[in-house]
Amino acid sequence: MRMDKITLPITIGIDSDRNPYSLDLAKYKSVLVAGMTGMGVNLVLDSAVKSLIENNNQSLIKLLLIGEQFEGTIGDNNNYVPSLSNDQISYPAVLRRPEDIESAIKSLRMELERRYALFRNIRAKNIDEYNALEEEVYKLPYLVVAISSFERLEKSAASEILDIMLRNAAVGIYFLVGTQRCSSISSRLIADCNVKVCFRTTMASDSIKIIGQSDAVQLQRGEMLLKTDYGCNIFEKINVSLPN
Repeated sequence: MRMDKITLPITIGIDSDRNPYSLDLAKYKSVLVAGMTGMGVNLVLDSAVKSLIENNNQSLIKLLLIGEQFEGTIGDNNNYVPSLSNDQISYPAVLRRPEDIESAIKSLRMELERRYALFRNIRAKNIDEYNALEEEVYKLPYLVVAISSFERLEKSAASEILDIMLRNAAVGIYFLVGTQRCSSISSRLIADCNVKVCFRTTMASDSIKIIGQSDAVQLQRGEMLLKTDYGCNIFEKINVSLPN
């Protein structure tokens, strides 16, 4: 997919012609990346976040990065990462402590409600309509929440995230969610994600749970199956470059 044709490009792999393979997060809303440890889950999350940082102006997006894995993703660019913040609280570029995560998610919920109120005031249906009607100084950025290991979240934080995901898309809040424990994630999370990226799984039942078929159990390291809720559930196998 050409990068100049999409709003929030996330590069998730390399296709059979060795070209970067990208998705538009603004179209697909929420992406789930699942599979065994060491198969490529973290690499896809890293690639997606880096492509968001590299291809978007700070005024266009803000990131909420949850999980210590992302410290390696952003490297020394902490000052560049446009983290979610409000007038009272400024969060670190990468959230690790449960109390920071819980506080940030509460702020995210408040931002969700604030945006719905703004949209109602000018009768905008979504963020694109709102930004088209507002002056430049009042335009809203896209908010992207990346979670490296959903299963490690506190129960209350996970529940809050799932509630937000039910109403997130119209107001410009999007999710990248990773897990390396497929058996532990809920069917609700799977249903809320329009795109499922599945690496090799330990059991066929995990593959069926994520993408509705057992083929992921036969994948090699770095191979993945892609399922979307658009285009008749077409599956694509993409090779991800992995270090030796």
